Amino acid sequence: MPVDPRTAAVTATAPGVFERLGARVEQVELDLSDAEDAFRTYRAWNYLLVHGDKSGLGPNTAWNVEQGRKVTGADLARAETARSRLYQRMAAFFDTYDVLIAPVSQVPPFPVEHPHVSEINGQKLPDYLAWMRSAYWISVLHAPAASVPAGFTGDGLPVGVQIVGRPFEDARVLRVARAFEQATGHGLRRPVL
Repeated sequence: MPVDPRTAAVTATAPGVFERLGARVEQVELDLSDAEDAFRTYRAWNYLLVHGDKSGLGPNTAWNVEQGRKVTGADLARAETARSRLYQRMAAFFDTYDVLIAPVSQVPPFPVEHPHVSEINGQKLPDYLAWMRSAYWISVLHAPAASVPAGFTGDGLPVGVQIVGRPFEDARVLRVARAFEQATGHGLRRPVL
């Protein structure tokens, strides 16, 4: 997935913090590609269930409801199969590693006047959801995750990392997040307004 260079520069500092705290850190290539279809299918279906009978919806909600109308039983079965593959991959990952550290967002905060990001690093995004992949690929895992401040861009915008743990190991995730926050103090600094 594309990541803004400013975000990448800040999140690249996180491994050093964990190493100073005594952790062994390794960069890994983790295949979460099944998360895209699983997330989008379940999200669309849920929007239809929750908002499908309402009128006067905003354009984003209406678009999501329309996507939900297209979901078939076969789509739900495919999404569940994809989610099962993800679960197996993550179980294998957590056989070796205690936590996964990843960017929370692919981009730093953007002006409120922009409804969403349409391009990252010159790569056009297919819709208003795509700039959030780094978050929703994690949410579809059904694993505990905590977002913590990782630092600031050169122009003072906050960037975060997410700490993801094994299912039901919420306490470990919270301990790691607290240790990171205490070591960096980034949460005490105010972003540029």
